[in-house]
Amino acid sequence: MKKSTLVVLLLIATQVTFGQNPDLKVGQKTPDLVITDYILNTPKDKNFSNKFKVVEFWATWCGPCLGAVPHLNELQNKFKDTNNLVFISISDEAPEKINKTLSKIKFETIVVSDQTKKTHENLIMRKDKSYSIPATILIDDQNIVRFIGRPEMLTSELIDKFINGQLQDFNEVKKEITEVNQTTEPENKDVSARDLLKIYTSERVNKSVFLAESNPNHKRDVPTLWDFSKSKLMVFNWDLQSIFAALNEVPDYKIIVSKDISSLKYDFLFIDKNLLENKALFEKDMKLFLMNTLKLKEVNTTRISDVYLLKIMDAKKLKENENTDVNSGHSGSTDQYFNFDGTDLKYVSEGICNNFNIIVIDESNSNAKYNFLFKKGSLEDLIKELNAYGLTLEKAQRNIDCIQYEK
Repeated sequence: MKKSTLVVLLLIATQVTFGQNPDLKVGQKTPDLVITDYILNTPKDKNFSNKFKVVEFWATWCGPCLGAVPHLNELQNKFKDTNNLVFISISDEAPEKINKTLSKIKFETIVVSDQTKKTHENLIMRKDKSYSIPATILIDDQNIVRFIGRPEMLTSELIDKFINGQLQDFNEVKKEITEVNQTTEPENKDVSARDLLKIYTSERVNKSVFLAESNPNHKRDVPTLWDFSKSKLMVFNWDLQSIFAALNEVPDYKIIVSKDISSLKYDFLFIDKNLLENKALFEKDMKLFLMNTLKLKEVNTTRISDVYLLKIMDAKKLKENENTDVNSGHSGSTDQYFNFDGTDLKYVSEGICNNFNIIVIDESNSNAKYNFLFKKGSLEDLIKELNAYGLTLEKAQRNIDCIQYEK
């Protein structure tokens, strides 16, 4: 059996903040929710103060948020006869933008927006005005916060405890992870995905490194997260092609991994806040760590490949989806959809590459930014959706500059 490298460098015993306002604590009373727009499944009684509230912060551009919708729908339907409980999905976007997403994705929850951002400010916004989503806050009928976390952490049992006043504090990290530097079998390692999430979200961890070959029998119910501007990355069950593509900031098709290691998948955490002001050095350090640990060498090469060219077919249709918000620029993916918000067509072409395992080159000659929501399916289905947006794919051949990693 192959060994896996496990390296964890930290000592931590702190409280996890799942992207929320660091001043918000379980047990704290909060102001009433501020809602500027009721968009879908509007209730007759809009006074939520005396109800138990499952408040889900989301956005149309957030892939993990969209991925959580089926789970929240399931819980909503299970508790639909519980009159003192409401499930609220709240964004800060305009209803017009939200309705485009609702036309493709079914929401059973109450969908609202707070364009003043006051609710976000009260519950999830940090002092620098940033926030992370999806974020889930459970607030009881006395407006007391009873849970802070993420939607995938919600279960029927947890909701039952919530509405019956039996919910314990799920946000305290009670386990200390001590310094480890060893080689171990993946199924024997003590560090779980939840432990890694606590490390990733902690403000007190300055440096941490973890690498282990993924265990196919080990459920990783924590999302992939990275923020190179904050010098941290956490991925689960990723192959080396995807990891090196992220570190080199190139599409997957520009990375070649030798066959003997191409099928291996890894869980990888890398944090080094000493490099906050140097993104390039952070990426280089991560790459060197992987190459040294896995004993890989890097070679530049070129190959001729079949490709698809992304071109504009109908400029008028395309312009209808143009995004003029200078502060946007997001993309995401779920089991059913992949979406882009305020991204250029070069970035969209790379997203199509990764979702369909084909090579797509942007030849649109457009520098504008757009919003797209594509349903996952066949390549033929994608081309139909692209046509509806005013775009098309054409087959061709091109020389592709690649980076190869091999033993």
